[in-house]
Amino acid sequence: MEPEPYVDSAWKEAAMLPLPGSISSGPQGYRVTYNQLMDKYWHAISVQPQSSMIGTRRLTAPGSFIKIIGVWAKVQLLCKDRPLSITSGELTSVHHFSHLATILFQDATSTRDTYPQDYDTIEAQNLCLFHDAVYHQCQIVLHSLIVPLFSGIPADRNIDNHRQEQIRAAETVMNHADLLARLLAPYLHGEEDVSRLPPLIGYGAFVVGMVFLSTEAARRNQVTTEVPVDTDKNGDRLLVIRDIVRALDILRASWRALQQPAMGSPQLSVAALQLEIVRPTTRTSTVGK
Repeated sequence: MEPEPYVDSAWKEAAMLPLPGSISSGPQGYRVTYNQLMDKYWHAISVQPQSSMIGTRRLTAPGSFIKIIGVWAKVQLLCKDRPLSITSGELTSVHHFSHLATILFQDATSTRDTYPQDYDTIEAQNLCLFHDAVYHQCQIVLHSLIVPLFSGIPADRNIDNHRQEQIRAAETVMNHADLLARLLAPYLHGEEDVSRLPPLIGYGAFVVGMVFLSTEAARRNQVTTEVPVDTDKNGDRLLVIRDIVRALDILRASWRALQQPAMGSPQLSVAALQLEIVRPTTRTSTVGK
């Protein structure tokens, strides 16, 4: 279980502390250059906005990662305190954190595109993978709260256009689930060592599997849901479920001490077997879909 008192005050504890900066060597030794810090609302503040060294004060991979983890901490609290029904207040929170995560993600990817030389190490690339996976997890979990199929929470019918809100949220969940599955594809297909994935990313894979299973079960049982029907992707998503089950089985050995995440793989395996998923002889490519 997460240390709840720390998560509750995570932004307060981290506020005004400099994010990890860049380290460079010079004639007088090593120099640590800080770029940004976060305020108590998790908004970035430049250390020296008009600095002549602005080119050396760009955001680092560890700095971007800490930013998105801060959003994930708040997402956990939002889920922990979820209400009996989704009201306009909960909708506001979902949209607020979703927007914040999107801004941080766009800032991080823009920095990578502008300064690719800063991200050519294995450590930086692994942090980028971790960062992007957590971003997609934030969006999946946040918008799942609005969709009864995923959360079990009905919407307050006094909310304007509540049905449209649910449909948009379902589309967002499926989109980010597909993106996260694509991001993890090299690990799920055996091209990369799956045992090197951090437990939190493995948990994200489990969430993707449950999203796909829920939609497939609803489709087979002819249950009307908010989730858009995309028959072209159904087969690919079923293959992803099987790949996720295998990956989680490999990861279970190193997760035993964590207990809670380790329980996910058997549950997902049983659910997959109940759907009697049969692997086709050839894999349908997901590239470009």
